[in-house]
Amino acid sequence: MNMATLGVSGRSAIFPKLLLCLAVGVAGLIAGRLSLERPSEKALAAPRRDLTDAEKKTILAALTATSMDPTPAGVDWPALILLSRDGTSDYCGTFGDGKDKIAFYAQLAFPNADPRESLSRVAFIAVAMPEDLRARHIVGTVCLRYGYGPITPAAP
Repeated sequence: MNMATLGVSGRSAIFPKLLLCLAVGVAGLIAGRLSLERPSEKALAAPRRDLTDAEKKTILAALTATSMDPTPAGVDWPALILLSRDGTSDYCGTFGDGKDKIAFYAQLAFPNADPRESLSRVAFIAVAMPEDLRARHIVGTVCLRYGYGPITPAAP
């Protein structure tokens, strides 16, 4: 009986086969743990707070600067997750009516990189238009990863 595996024959073929199976299993576990398709453990455990009216106005001004003009009443404002990454905090929301809501991702800058303080400025904002499947996928994946749940259906 020939048990040739990975160029090794005989009883010694079992060890490389077991190592290969172990390596594939560990890689699968790592890939599942580091998946971008689910919220990070930090984001799930982090405290949250509501945005102030002044902070909402600052974010609305940034959205307007992207040539979007959402009405304040049409914006869904999830609670801010109190995490800071490289001096900014991630924030996601949607605006618009009906099922074609427009999702956005923003990086918010706070004094001393502390999201418990009042918002200083919007450092970056990305808007995912309903017809832009790639932008919807990127914004949706990022927002999910940073704990804001499925903000927009991901593109295939």
